[in-house]
Amino acid sequence: DEALRFMSADESPVSRGTVLASYAGFLMDRVSGNQAPQIEKALAFATEAITIVEDNIPPEERVPFVKQTLAGAYLNRGNAIRMRARGDLDENLIAAIESYRIALDIARERKNDQLLGTILINMGNAWVDRFDLSRDKAYLRDAVYFFSEAADVLQEFPRERGYVLFHRALIATLTEHESDLDEALKDAGMAADILSPTGDSETFAAAKLAIGILLKLRSKQVDCDDLEKAAIELAEAHEIFARCGDSGRAILAVRHLAD
Repeated sequence: DEALRFMSADESPVSRGTVLASYAGFLMDRVSGNQAPQIEKALAFATEAITIVEDNIPPEERVPFVKQTLAGAYLNRGNAIRMRARGDLDENLIAAIESYRIALDIARERKNDQLLGTILINMGNAWVDRFDLSRDKAYLRDAVYFFSEAADVLQEFPRERGYVLFHRALIATLTEHESDLDEALKDAGMAADILSPTGDSETFAAAKLAIGILLKLRSKQVDCDDLEKAAIELAEAHEIFARCGDSGRAILAVRHLAD
């Protein structure tokens, strides 16, 4: 806030736009407690950053740094719209997806694989959110498309790639009769291997939970020892979630273990 008081849009549009976009990202990364005011503030900052850059710097004059700032602002704007509680939820998701689409167009031109992968992950998550609202499985196919592209571009960023592989594997738990469970298990297993040494215990546990669920689903299709393996994965997931204080997912792991 202090820096913004000394940066006018007329005198230093790039600097003000960069600070606004960065602050919006900072707020979205730390959403907690009473989330609504924080999300609305992030949305306002990201929107102002976009307006300042687009109104003051013609497309042909946007150097790579400016384009990256603009892509980041559209990404943060999409995240804020997707997470906000007010308004129609599906309309919010449609607006978020459009913001991600613009961010993708800019990031593809920049050839910034980490930024591109991050936008693709968020785009995939938005399509999963649309499925959660409507149960239309076509939205899951869209999610898989974006997660798969993210996995391809994030080859040099193992932690982010582990995250996207885990999310792609989760989709198979929602479409067991239409998905290749063996491929999904490979994704989830690779995600767990990647995430294990990162210190991201909750996401690692979520990958173990996905492995357990997928093994149980596969046990319905083939005669093998998947149920015993599933029990081990689910028990480990429960233990980690409980240790992290994530009681909701610890209970979920126990429920799958007891079924």
